[in-house]
Amino acid sequence: MRKAMVKTNIQTHVIIVDGMQLRRAQIAAFLLPWCVQHGLNLQTVEPEKIDALEVARMIVLPFSANYLTSAERLRLIRELRQAMPQTPIVILTDHSSQEEIVAALEAGVMGYIPGSIEPHLALDALTFILEGGHYFPTPPAVEKPASG
Repeated sequence: MRKAMVKTNIQTHVIIVDGMQLRRAQIAAFLLPWCVQHGLNLQTVEPEKIDALEVARMIVLPFSANYLTSAERLRLIRELRQAMPQTPIVILTDHSSQEEIVAALEAGVMGYIPGSIEPHLALDALTFILEGGHYFPTPPAVEKPASG
């Protein structure tokens, strides 16, 4: 009988990168059952410590107070993209303006999940991204820019 070959280079970590401890804990509590279901380990880290990260299966960036278009957020995404070019980066956010979504696409993000969707749909989107897909909100879920 032949032994099944095991790929040792497949990464098994989902990493939440956020500077806010409580928010990291909240997102981790939400994602842990999903990670277990998919055989993934969950790790949380502050943005200042991303240099010590190993290659991951997925990176999750919760953005709420700051917009993605801020220079600091875009720098973080560029650094992660450079360090782990094949790893999908997913943004969980309170903001879903068209400007933010375009900035996410241009930065190379593979998923943009607004906080306005149902939790089970967010998990479905993460699964889709994990399997190689991209997820961005449809136009009705996108906030229209304020006209002025």
